[in-house]
Amino acid sequence: MMAAPTALRTSTWTDFAMRPNLSSPEGIIPSSGPVCDCPDIIVSADPIDHPHQTLSTPESWHSQNAGTVYEGRPTYIYVRAKNFYDGSETGDVSLYYAPAELIQWPSQWKQNRLRPQEAGDTVALRAHKRGGIAVGDNPFYWEAPPPSPNGHYCLFALVNTAHTKNPLPDNVPTSYKGMADLVSNYLNIGWKNTAEVESDVPTWTRQSGLTVPDTCPLNQRLMLSIIGSSGTVGGAVALSSSDTQFEPLIDLPETTIVDANRPISFLTQPKRPTHATLNLTFWQHSSNPGLQDSIQLVASWIPPDHESAAPYVDKGIAQRTATIDGDVFWTVPLGAMNYMFRR
Repeated sequence: MMAAPTALRTSTWTDFAMRPNLSSPEGIIPSSGPVCDCPDIIVSADPIDHPHQTLSTPESWHSQNAGTVYEGRPTYIYVRAKNFYDGSETGDVSLYYAPAELIQWPSQWKQNRLRPQEAGDTVALRAHKRGGIAVGDNPFYWEAPPPSPNGHYCLFALVNTAHTKNPLPDNVPTSYKGMADLVSNYLNIGWKNTAEVESDVPTWTRQSGLTVPDTCPLNQRLMLSIIGSSGTVGGAVALSSSDTQFEPLIDLPETTIVDANRPISFLTQPKRPTHATLNLTFWQHSSNPGLQDSIQLVASWIPPDHESAAPYVDKGIAQRTATIDGDVFWTVPLGAMNYMFRR
């Protein structure tokens, strides 16, 4: 007769603990897999305001961070842990990275240290009581992640306290099972697989035509202005055209929308009456546009002096327009396009 399988003996971790995934019971060792989906390593393309408050809410605690690393762009990484020590606890956390492989030897990543945005090698953690969530207020900063050979990175967070030492270098596994056993039994180590985006992929690009009519004096400047509503703040825009009949060529690089209704402007001069195709590109980044939000693209020409502008001012056509650099001009609108958002 076959013997019944032996029940897995479990125990409770008694210090700062990170989770290998969202579903494994908190603070219980050995934890259940997968072991490389730690929700307590939070990857962000932008700094997080008040990270301790933001990342310790129940909503944040029970959600999984996408873990997207953008090649060549700054990346901010926050680490948190829950306190299973019977009382207040303090410690610090280190962070490492490696291009993803099937087996992650510590020898592949223990030399690849990521450092905090501020000085030092580690970030402090503190919880005032058992069950408290400790969040490092100072993010680890990855200025420009290089291309990963396979499009992914692994991140490893190691917590050290007076009661529970950093599990390395004393425990150095040499197999996937050894690495999995380490993460399952030492909850002061977190392992997160991330996805790398090879470039700054825009949310959308829209095209519109621009006709410079005969009535627009040649060799007079054009102002192309992009205006975002409140929900687009934190996003970014760029404007370009392949038409060569402008000096300078229309090529506004990616620019962050920092204020609602504040124009982001580009000045150019048409060499002759022409029709051009404009490419307006939008990156959502940290913005959250809704159905009521829009991005407006406005084309205007700039009278060379107040005397030239006077007839348009008298008719109520001309208006005072400020550029992103603070320069103010009389402008005469040629046309506008309003791009609404949809879900």
